[in-house]
Amino acid sequence: MQHTKQQNDAWVDHIVNTTKQDPAMQGYLPQNFGRDINGGVRFGNRKIDLVAINEFAAVRIGGGYMLFSDFVKKFGDTENRKLVVNKDVTSEPTALIRSGRDMVFVDGDRVDMQP
Repeated sequence: MQHTKQQNDAWVDHIVNTTKQDPAMQGYLPQNFGRDINGGVRFGNRKIDLVAINEFAAVRIGGGYMLFSDFVKKFGDTENRKLVVNKDVTSEPTALIRSGRDMVFVDGDRVDMQP
């Protein structure tokens, strides 16, 4: 059965809102998780594609799909650590921490970390 764009958008909105309210997911979700201004879904520094597979929410990843709940638990903590949210809750990253390096880029400027 083929769904209209409005039905798909409503389904994605439902998944986003349900996940945000799920206490079991709260420790995993990046602070900016939700719809962006273009209608996509932001998950930390990623834009993800949510799809329905056999009535389960899944995320397109590489050449396949992963259940959304598994995706959140596997990548949520990492995305949370990479993302620093602006105090005015704009849901836009203001700093990206590069792992394995002794520096942080804040608003495009390099800031060396003290040892």
